[in-house]
Amino acid sequence: MPPGAFDVNTPGKVKKEVFNVSETFLTATCKSTEAFVRKVGKNDSFIYTHEVRTFVDKQRILKKR
Repeated sequence: MPPGAFDVNTPGKVKKEVFNVSETFLTATCKSTEAFVRKVGKNDSFIYTHEVRTFVDKQRILKKR
């Protein structure tokens, strides 16, 4: 989407930046695991994060890299 597509009425002195975010969910090896890759960035510069969520004894364990 073009940068102006999400234009919000903000005061002129407030700096506003538009970022692209996409998430790709990966196939899990077991039912209690969720995994995905997140891509965040702008101007052809991106950061990738791999996140795995595991549920053990009703607690969520998060691993990011």
